[in-house]
Amino acid sequence: MRQKSNLKLETQIQNCLSYHDTSAAYVLAEDLRRLLREDEKENDLTEEEKISYKNFLVRLQLQSLPLFSEEEIAEFFRKNFLKMVNDPDINLYDRFKAKQIAMPYEFAEDFLLQIIEAIHRNEETIGKERIFISGNPEPQVPTVANWLLDYDRNFGTEPQKDLTWLEYVNSGANASRLNAKDKKVLRKLLKFYEYLKPEYIE
Repeated sequence: MRQKSNLKLETQIQNCLSYHDTSAAYVLAEDLRRLLREDEKENDLTEEEKISYKNFLVRLQLQSLPLFSEEEIAEFFRKNFLKMVNDPDINLYDRFKAKQIAMPYEFAEDFLLQIIEAIHRNEETIGKERIFISGNPEPQVPTVANWLLDYDRNFGTEPQKDLTWLEYVNSGANASRLNAKDKKVLRKLLKFYEYLKPEYIE
């Protein structure tokens, strides 16, 4: 019975993502979050199912991003930014802009700053080797947070031209040790980071 139920859920998720159904994605994301919370108590899911459902959850949350609260979206960015920005079928910029359009203008800048703060606390990693952060004597784990810390210490938090972050990726000492795939991920991170910055950041 459980296998049939799970198979039905997976089919619904696949169809929802294929048709970019935002409302259905929101409902399924909530169902999936509830299922994963219940499993923490009952332990009915296999490890493979847990990994699969957590990946599905990230994709559903991305598809239905405009329907979540600002606080929930910030938490998504803190935990799963790289998974969202690397999704092969769902455009993070489109989903994020849809949320911005639906938001009152006076709250827009605060929302951007909230997301910037969230990715500055993101512990996902880019690359395997530790990185040297300006002002820190010891190399650090290559988390999103640490990459952004090094980037900020080198260039400040004000908006930068494309040439700046591209040069950081292409010629920077830390980035030079990344493989091509990880450099691409770092480019996506910094491009979106610059996109988030309001015109003025203190």
